[in-house]
Amino acid sequence: MDSSSPYKLGSGSGPAARLALTLALGLCSAACAATPHLEIQDGAGAPEPAALGSEPAVEFDPAPQPTPAAPYEHVVRASEHVEGWTSRGPVELALSCCLRGLDNMLFDPTPPPPPVAPLPTFHEPPVEPRRDWYVGAGAGWTSSGLSSGDLADDLAGFGNDALVSLDDTHGGIKLFAGRRLDERWTVEFGYTGLEGHDSEVLEAGPPDPGLADDVAAAHPVTGEGIAVAVRATAFERAGLSVCVRAGLWAWRSDLEVNLNDSRLVIEDDGLDLFFGLGLQYQATDRTALRLEWEQYLLDDDEVHLFTLGFHYEL
Repeated sequence: MDSSSPYKLGSGSGPAARLALTLALGLCSAACAATPHLEIQDGAGAPEPAALGSEPAVEFDPAPQPTPAAPYEHVVRASEHVEGWTSRGPVELALSCCLRGLDNMLFDPTPPPPPVAPLPTFHEPPVEPRRDWYVGAGAGWTSSGLSSGDLADDLAGFGNDALVSLDDTHGGIKLFAGRRLDERWTVEFGYTGLEGHDSEVLEAGPPDPGLADDVAAAHPVTGEGIAVAVRATAFERAGLSVCVRAGLWAWRSDLEVNLNDSRLVIEDDGLDLFFGLGLQYQATDRTALRLEWEQYLLDDDEVHLFTLGFHYEL
């Protein structure tokens, strides 16, 4: 060590002791906010060199004033004025790195980022696309609401005395396709087949040449044809709905009647109304079961159709 240095270490001191002392001075200067600067006694008032193994006497201001901790640049600049360090060597480089880390830890001007609240997560079930078109079928039985006695009374009104046997309950089918206009209204079109009646008419009195015409006029009519309807959903809950259906159908009829010892063929056609009421149950996402009653008008006659069916959404 140079003879002009104020610190006189014993013969056992070396570079390691100088490095330890320098690091201690740097840490004290950066960590103690109450110490504005460090003074080392020099000149006539300098203390005597301490014995080997003892620390040099360091004297601080008697009344330190609280000041903010010096930034890293100020501490390094102050360290350059410590007597005995006339060049930037390995020791000063170590002190600079130490103070830089302390400055980054204590005097980082960058505020921490604000906490980010987690975004709420909502589970939305996938929305099934609405299927506008569907096809379906139904099968059941038909009834005209007339009995054998009703037909005999009608013939008696024409002046005919006849024995009548009439079975007006037979099968019926329908095939249809539909398109949804919205959640409530649907347009349907398809085919409806109403089977004919089994009937037999026998004259009880003398032969009447006008009996065939009277039977054709009084006999109930059934037929088959193409129908177009509007269907509305009036009530819906838990997959069960009530539906109303009404429309037009173009029909034709070919009936055969056993008349005495011959066979009478009755042909007719027309365009009439029909309407109905039904229950629907949504069995699956695409399949619905339908229980329906419908009344078809054929000129002055009417036929009731009861069907159990289904429709499948495309």
